[in-house]
Amino acid sequence: MSLRTLIVDDEAPARSLLREYCEDFPEIEVLGESRDGLEALEHIRSLQPELVFLDVKMPGLDGFAVLNALSTKELPGRVVFTTAYDQFALQAFEVAATDYLLKPFDKERFAKTIRRALSEAQVPGNEIGGGSEAGVLLVRSGSSARAVQPQDVLWIEAAGDYAKVHTRQGEFLATSGLGALEGQLDRTQFMRVHRSVLLYLPALRRLSPRSSGGWLAELEGGTKVPVGRKYVEMVKARFL
Repeated sequence: MSLRTLIVDDEAPARSLLREYCEDFPEIEVLGESRDGLEALEHIRSLQPELVFLDVKMPGLDGFAVLNALSTKELPGRVVFTTAYDQFALQAFEVAATDYLLKPFDKERFAKTIRRALSEAQVPGNEIGGGSEAGVLLVRSGSSARAVQPQDVLWIEAAGDYAKVHTRQGEFLATSGLGALEGQLDRTQFMRVHRSVLLYLPALRRLSPRSSGGWLAELEGGTKVPVGRKYVEMVKARFL
């Protein structure tokens, strides 16, 4: 069994790159390529792909307009948006996109997307180890949203009904709370170390006791965050 796939992008180099990356996965069967929104509509209806890599900005119909023009029965089971613009991330996940690939992306990031799509499709032979795959985090950027890759996160702290995401590029307010993010993120990479703190484990550099009791986790860059007493032994077991 293979996942029938359509590539939609108005730029030939982008289509070629996607096709090249797809060749690494025997479970992916590329049915064809579409050069714009109108052609994508025609191909989706005639080829009935199960996975569509869909560019956002295209001549004629953009990616969202393509989906809006399809009936419920015509919609592909999985859609991965591919774009150089991060401001459409929130809109993409509102239409239940499988993933949001921000250009330029590399083979490693693409492979995560494929594994997620195969997992959703339950293609035989596809086994994902090491916990669930983590998708992008949606954070607020002015009046819009942007996508943050999990590997760019250092730590996340509770902020009322939301969460503040501390990244290598700066601090952002997530569009969901700490509990929701904990359930979304890969538990082999992220760990609750305090009732109000999630830590990206690869960023952890050392643990040190506090004079007042408890522990501190020092991250790359020197930032220190508290480790709650009931979490200390679990953190030690993962880190030491």
